[in-house]
Amino acid sequence: MSVDCWACGVQVPDGCYIKCSKKQCEKVYDLKCLGLTENKFSSFSDKRTKQWVCPECACSKPKRYDPNTPITDTPDLKTFTPSANVNTQRGSRMQLMDESIVECDNNSNDKLLSEFRQLKYEVLSRLDVQTNIIKHLQEICFSTKTELEELKIKMKVFQNKLFPTDLLSTQN
Repeated sequence: MSVDCWACGVQVPDGCYIKCSKKQCEKVYDLKCLGLTENKFSSFSDKRTKQWVCPECACSKPKRYDPNTPITDTPDLKTFTPSANVNTQRGSRMQLMDESIVECDNNSNDKLLSEFRQLKYEVLSRLDVQTNIIKHLQEICFSTKTELEELKIKMKVFQNKLFPTDLLSTQN
């Protein structure tokens, strides 16, 4: 009787598979999906194959004791994935970019930087012009105010000369 491998779905002939020892699971895996040779598998003891736990069940096992987790018993479950097939070094997940794309990106950044600098220069020069115009308008306003004060004084003098009686009546 042949069974289907849980990992790859291929039919596995008798004797070339191993079954998960967990009663809730009992998934079957072929030796190829587990990275085992037939020689290596035949070297396992009967006890070891009966205690084998599939990778899925091994991953769902709590990593430390926590009474709030649904599974609180921690029996010593063994998996026999060979260490030769386990990558223990972390690799870069970022794919290397094509150098032409990086160069293009750098050129774009350089162009943007020069455009921003040009824009900054234009804004600052316009700001200088506006500042000079404001200073000039302030000077004109100050001189106009001074002239107005002088004219008010002159008007009072002329008014006093033309209408001296008004001066006497305002003093009383």
